[in-house]
Amino acid sequence: MSLLLSKYSIGIIMAIAGLFISKNLLCYKQKLNKIEVVLSVLLVASPTIIFYDVKFNAMVPFFTFVLSILAYRNLYKEKTINAMLLSAFVMILTSLADLGWSSIAKFFVDVTVARKTWYIMLISNIGISIISILFSKVKYIQRLFQALAKKLAKKVYFSTILFIILFILGIVMIHENMIEIFKTSEAYSLALTILIIFSVLYYIYMVEKINYDKLSDEYDSLFHCIQTFENWIDKEELAIHEMKNNLSIIRGMTNNKKIHGRIDDILQKSIVIEKEWIEQLKNIPVGGIKGLLYYKMAIAKDKNIDFYVEVSPKVSKILKNLSEETNRQLNILLGIYLDNAIESSEDTKKHLVMLEIYVCNNKLTFTLSNSYKDKPDLTAINRKGFSTKGVKRGKGLYFANKILNMNKNFVGTQKIMNEFYVQKLTIW
Repeated sequence: MSLLLSKYSIGIIMAIAGLFISKNLLCYKQKLNKIEVVLSVLLVASPTIIFYDVKFNAMVPFFTFVLSILAYRNLYKEKTINAMLLSAFVMILTSLADLGWSSIAKFFVDVTVARKTWYIMLISNIGISIISILFSKVKYIQRLFQALAKKLAKKVYFSTILFIILFILGIVMIHENMIEIFKTSEAYSLALTILIIFSVLYYIYMVEKINYDKLSDEYDSLFHCIQTFENWIDKEELAIHEMKNNLSIIRGMTNNKKIHGRIDDILQKSIVIEKEWIEQLKNIPVGGIKGLLYYKMAIAKDKNIDFYVEVSPKVSKILKNLSEETNRQLNILLGIYLDNAIESSEDTKKHLVMLEIYVCNNKLTFTLSNSYKDKPDLTAINRKGFSTKGVKRGKGLYFANKILNMNKNFVGTQKIMNEFYVQKLTIW
C-alpha cells in the first residue's frame, strides 16, 4: 500500500510540476484546455505509476521523457523538436532539484527507508517540484531555452538533438546510482562529474553558437541590404548607359535639326558627321545601329582616336530583318563594346579602333579591335570593375556579359591578336 501511494504521489506531483515548468519556460500566457491538461498529467505520470519500484528502474525516466514530448507537443501546439527540447529542460531542472534535495536529505533519512515510505516521498517530491519550478522562473534559464528554441525553429541542429539524448542518458545513469547517494559511491560521483563537465562545455558551446548565429543573421541582413542597393545601382547605371545610346539611335533616325540639337544638348556632344563616315556606313540601313555608330565615331574623333568601320553589303538585309528586341539588345552590347574600346585605346600610342561587320555562315558578326596599354586579363575581363584599360574601374563588360548570359541568340568571345584586344559578337 505504501509503495502504491508512493507511485501515485511521485507520478502526479512531478507531472504537475512539469506542467508549470514548461509553461514558465515557454512564457505561455494563454489559458489551457482543462481536459487536455488532465490527460497530459496522466500521460506523463503513467511511467512512474506503472514502473516505479524501490529499486531503480531506468524505464521510468526514459518513458517519462518520451511521453512528455507527446504531451507538450499536443498541449502547447509545438513542433516535435521544440517539444523534445522542452521535455529535456523539464527533466534537467527536476533532476538538478532532485540532486540538491537528496544531497541534503541524506543527513536525515536512509534512502531505502525513504523510497518505501509514501509520506517521505510525498514531502520530498513536493520540495523537488517547488525548487524546479523556481528554477524555471529564472529569466536567464528562460532566455537560454527560448534562444535554443528559436534556433531550432530555423534549423534542426544535430548537435542539439545529440546533446539532449546524451544528457537524458546521463540523467538515467545518475538516477540509477541514486540509491547509493548516501554512501558516496564512486560510480555516482564519476557520473555526476562527467555530467556536470558535459553540461558546462555544451553551455559554453551553445552560448557561442547563439552569438555566432546572431552575428551571422545581422551580417546576412547587411549583405542583403548591400546586395539590393548594388543591384539598384547596376540597373540605374545600365539604364543611363542605355538611355544615351537610345538617344544617339533616335538621332540617327531623323533629319530634324531641332531634334538633333536637343539630343546633342542632352548628350553634351555635338555630332558632326564626316563625309568618310557616310561612305563607311552606307551598307547599314537607316536606324538605330547607324545612329549609334555616328555618335561613337564622334566621341572617338574628339579624343583623337582613329576609328575605322568596314561593313559588308550583305549586312543590310539581315539588319532589316532583326526583331525589335534583338535589335535593342544588339545596340546595348555594341554601345558597351564601343565605349570600352574607345576608352582602352585612348591612352595608347596607336589610338586605333576598328570595327568589321560582316556575314559568316549566315550569321551576323561584329568584330571590334582596339589597341591597349596594358594587356587585358581574359580570365577576369567580364568581372565587375574590370576594363581593358588595365585598371579596375569599368562595369561595361560586366553588364555585357550579363546580357549575353540571358540571351542565347548572342555569342561573345574575346582574344588578344597582334597587340590588339579583339571582341567578337555573333548573332545566331
